[in-house]
Amino acid sequence: MAIGSKSKYSAGALSNFSGHRFFFKGVQCNSMKGFLQGLKFKNPDMQIEVCKLIGSAAKRKGSKKNWKDRQTLYWKGEEINRHSDRYQELLNGAYSALMI
Repeated sequence: MAIGSKSKYSAGALSNFSGHRFFFKGVQCNSMKGFLQGLKFKNPDMQIEVCKLIGSAAKRKGSKKNWKDRQTLYWKGEEINRHSDRYQELLNGAYSALMI
């Protein structure tokens, strides 16, 4: 099954780019892509705005952020190492919130 935002239902609905509103730790996210791109922003207010984006708009917003050199992302101002248990817990929690 090809999972992409432009794929026919139901494969398209499984894409991170697809719009699905969920709330994670008090933050409204309108897509998983918005949430994931929002992790690149240290400023909590900007992060909240990015979490509201869907698909390509979210990808574009986060595309210029250089996080790979330090492997550091953020949640509500907290620095999180991309390879840490804390990061995995954050992802697990977000995906669980999406599934509710």
